[in-house]
Amino acid sequence: MNTVIVLDESLSMGANRPASAWQLTATAIAGLPPGSRYSLVRFGAEPVLEAAGRPTTELTGQPTRPRKTVLDATGTNIEAALKLAGRQLDGDTPALMVLVTDGGETGGDATALLTRFQAMGLPVPYLLLDAPDASGPDAAINTLDAPSQVPFGAEITVVLNVSSTRDGPADIQVRRASEPAITLGVDLVKDQVSRVRVPLGFDSPGFQELEFSVSMPGDINPANDRRHAIVNVEGPTTVVYFTTRPGTAFAESLLAGGWNLNLVRPEHFPQILPLLPSPATVVLDDVATGDLPETAWMALTESVRSRGTGLIVLGGQRSFGAGAYLGSTLESALPVTSEAGAPMSRAAVLFVVDKSGSMGRGARGVTPFGLAKTAVLAATRLLGEHDLSGIIAFDIDPQTWLPLADRDDPPAAVMDAWQDAPSGGTRIAPALLAAAEQLGGARVDQRLLVLVTDGFAVEDDYSEVLAKIDDAEIDVIALAIGDEPALDVLKELTSRNDGLLLRVSDVAM
Repeated sequence: MNTVIVLDESLSMGANRPASAWQLTATAIAGLPPGSRYSLVRFGAEPVLEAAGRPTTELTGQPTRPRKTVLDATGTNIEAALKLAGRQLDGDTPALMVLVTDGGETGGDATALLTRFQAMGLPVPYLLLDAPDASGPDAAINTLDAPSQVPFGAEITVVLNVSSTRDGPADIQVRRASEPAITLGVDLVKDQVSRVRVPLGFDSPGFQELEFSVSMPGDINPANDRRHAIVNVEGPTTVVYFTTRPGTAFAESLLAGGWNLNLVRPEHFPQILPLLPSPATVVLDDVATGDLPETAWMALTESVRSRGTGLIVLGGQRSFGAGAYLGSTLESALPVTSEAGAPMSRAAVLFVVDKSGSMGRGARGVTPFGLAKTAVLAATRLLGEHDLSGIIAFDIDPQTWLPLADRDDPPAAVMDAWQDAPSGGTRIAPALLAAAEQLGGARVDQRLLVLVTDGFAVEDDYSEVLAKIDDAEIDVIALAIGDEPALDVLKELTSRNDGLLLRVSDVAM
């Protein structure tokens, strides 16, 4: 059996009659033979198809009718509703159409259509309800039209369609966050829809909860008196400015221009990011990927893609190519890549790798020493054909695995020289001295010392190391392996020249 319920929900039906009629009808249809299906057409001035070809078994114990579609309840068009209901019948399955209405048709003419249905053998039983109690008026807000988003300081006009079953005065009240804001007086005309325009201004940004209500003396049906709206008032755009260099020209120009600027050091970024308002703009001024953990870059990228956060990235000695953007999460959020388009100057890159016992401790087969090998291999793949490369491994004492030299295939040389046997204690200073001596004798345009360690070392005197690094103009890049590396020494080493401290906590980096 294919049953179509045609339910009148116009204003003349009142607030409670459609719900009661639905419960009565649904209970009866739920008892139809297995395999039966139902459709629901709700109507007022125009009909809407709320459910189509649903199994009647789902009606058992369903107290409320489906009501996902907005309905114009200011009129009653039974003819249009019956036409829509007729299109839900396939002609081959036994069918039944149930009409629930008070019969107060304001548009169309259902009489001829009902006669034709009967001639076709289609039963259309009525559930004809009495008109609502006419002892008092019923004023209602039928629809509300308000913008969902407005600029800060702008004035908007909210349009209400208000109707009444009696002539007479009524009040329109607006509440903001449950507090009274505006009251307007209107004169309503029986059975007509009045368009009421309510001007509103906003003196603070953020989401504003608004409630509109109509009140008329003696109103018998308060259920249709209220409508709600939420308006997002866009405040002045917040600019969150991250830099390691205070007093930059761009930051000063923004402040001079009256922007809402918040200067924040990169290490505070993970705490700031979840608190960013919408909209907001993030400026990265000469910030390297190693200045933040990978989780922070992932969160920023997601905020740019899904929350509309603006992102401005400025160049400098620690950003883009020099900031290890190539292949990073940050690079994926930018419209450019960080790979140089022209030949680079010749460089000498010496990897100083910690092979102490602490580098061999890990979980689920992943150790800091394994991560170190992955990082070094990835870095050697980026070397130019004329660059020099080498590896010094260390525990208490340094060992030269690969002397600094020009190689045709640096990754293959690393694979051949690598020794997977971390053990012993940790002294970083002797290994750095040995590396500084090799780099100092190289005739190149740039000298890079790449230190790969978990940072757990005995206390040492680094004054001689720092002096040699300064004399040879060596840039130190420290890859801090693991979740909790000791960073104090690494920060001191990478603060010289164009140094860089990068956190490496997983294979994906």
